[in-house]
Amino acid sequence: MMFPPLPPCLARKNFAVYNIPVIKNDNIKERVLGRIVRQMWEIVNFQQLKYYSVLCETGSFSSAAEKLFISPQGLNVAISNLEAELSCKFFIRSSKGLTITPDGEYFRDWARGMLENIQECWDHFEGRDAKNAEIKCAGVQGVLCEFAADLINRFENTYQGFSVYLREYKDCICDDVVENEEVELGFGMEPLDEKKFECHRLLRFKLVCLMHESHPWAKYDKIPLAVLPTENFIMVDEQFKTADSFIKKCAEKGVEIHPKLRVGEITAVHRLVREHNGVGLTNQSVADALATPDTVWREFDSDDMYWAIDIFKKKSVKLSKSAQIFWEYVQRKMSMDEREKIAPAVIMEQHFT
Repeated sequence: MMFPPLPPCLARKNFAVYNIPVIKNDNIKERVLGRIVRQMWEIVNFQQLKYYSVLCETGSFSSAAEKLFISPQGLNVAISNLEAELSCKFFIRSSKGLTITPDGEYFRDWARGMLENIQECWDHFEGRDAKNAEIKCAGVQGVLCEFAADLINRFENTYQGFSVYLREYKDCICDDVVENEEVELGFGMEPLDEKKFECHRLLRFKLVCLMHESHPWAKYDKIPLAVLPTENFIMVDEQFKTADSFIKKCAEKGVEIHPKLRVGEITAVHRLVREHNGVGLTNQSVADALATPDTVWREFDSDDMYWAIDIFKKKSVKLSKSAQIFWEYVQRKMSMDEREKIAPAVIMEQHFT
């Protein structure tokens, strides 16, 4: 495995402290480079590389933040801290947007190369521990169609001999199944009780307002929360966390929501909206999947209304080896969690020592 050369901004961090002589033996050189990489993670970590790479791709903090599931302010702080650590400027910020500097261009290419090498390293080691084993999971309704079925298929192709079994439940029942140790892992809806569970966010979609195309609100770009009490509002029932979480957040903003109709599944919300029974609460992904020519959806005027899914486990329970492997695999492939519990540098250390 060959690592890209250090960018000039990193070279200025006085790597002479390593006292590395001219090395002609390629095997020894690779081992020394591995040690340098481990030291570099004290300056630049995987999350920063990912943030920077996505920012370069999108060209704006708002677009990158949306893709990374963090706030634009948080992303700006992370990039500013990285610039400060490396004593350089990657971007010139102005009212017209971002202009990348020569240092920024060099670091962009280096970061992409490093991320590719990290992925290559994972691909090399992944699947080594595969033995015949069954992994039982619970999931809230919708996770199989949304992502879990494909994720499980890819995992089983990589770790041949492992079989993952997942059953869907209503939101609160899914939490109970994991807490009662009927399964080891769950794909659950936020909010989750972090006193009981260790959680890592996997994906997030905006909650949106669904309406018939002929509804007067269809002319709005965004729906003000304040107007919701004036219309028949349709949502799923109390077995789904999303609805009650939405009602609670609206109340915190001074808007009292009293749903006219509450149903047992999201498809019923869409059907009732098509039949002119009111407007409904859904999320972007479901709205697109169940789209019909006579319905449209609009975002709300609040930026903190989301449908979010985490992978979670009971804190007091130690996972079996097979479940631990799946737990880490899911986080590497999908995690949008800012905590980044699974650090690729760990594998690199094992490989080079």
